[in-house]
Amino acid sequence: MVEGNPKELFQSVMQLAANDKIREPLSAAKCLAAAAQIRSEGDRISTAARALAGGEKKIDSVVPALPGFKGMFGQMEGDFRTISGMLEGLANKELAAVFSLTIPPERAYADAHFLRSRVLADVLAASSYYKVSAELISLAMKTLDKCSPSMKAGETALLLDHAAALLGDAAKFMATAGVELGDSDVRWKSLTDAVERL
Repeated sequence: MVEGNPKELFQSVMQLAANDKIREPLSAAKCLAAAAQIRSEGDRISTAARALAGGEKKIDSVVPALPGFKGMFGQMEGDFRTISGMLEGLANKELAAVFSLTIPPERAYADAHFLRSRVLADVLAASSYYKVSAELISLAMKTLDKCSPSMKAGETALLLDHAAALLGDAAKFMATAGVELGDSDVRWKSLTDAVERL
């Protein structure tokens, strides 16, 4: 918690702004790139499902390729969970700090406090999007785990379709994060300017 000088409350958030490890996951470009990658790989799985269902591919040529997807998405899921936990922990710590201080009533402090709240709301929102996307990826991989060379082509195609749909939802959440964080840099800049006026 921050105690004493209320300026320290805002300066601690400014330290977060200067930390690339924290700011990078809040980048709209990073979120949109992740969404595009998830969507692309999900489309590949969906294409394999259609080829399998249409008889263009045999099950023994599709199932052996699935570990490659699971390896890539397993890493992504782990990264997303780590990012989500980090962002949530930092935001909650910063939000708790305000209760240890009496904010002066001056307009400058009110403006800075408002902007600080918006920035921290962005951090919490991003944490949620990363977490939900990780959960959807996990469900998609568990669905792929059910695929077996001994299954009928139609059954495997259905599982692949389900996995692709879950990945499509994960991509949507990351794309939404990218859109909502599109003006994040503006908010951080506004907060920095407000703190400098204190």
